[in-house]
Amino acid sequence: MRVDQAVTDPSERALPNCDAARAAGLAPVRRGDPGYGPHLDRDGDGIACE
Repeated sequence: MRVDQAVTDPSERALPNCDAARAAGLAPVRRGDPGYGPHLDRDGDGIACE
C-alpha cells in the first residue's frame, strides 16, 4: 500500500463508487479529501467522480 492510500481514520474510507459520492454530496472528490479513492479517479488527476 502506498502512503497516499493509507487510511488513518475509518470515517475517511474511500467511497465504493461515484454514485455513492454523488449521493453523499461529495462529488467531485479530491485526493486527500474524505471519501477519495484512486479507484474513483479514472484519469489519475487527483479529482474523482468529475
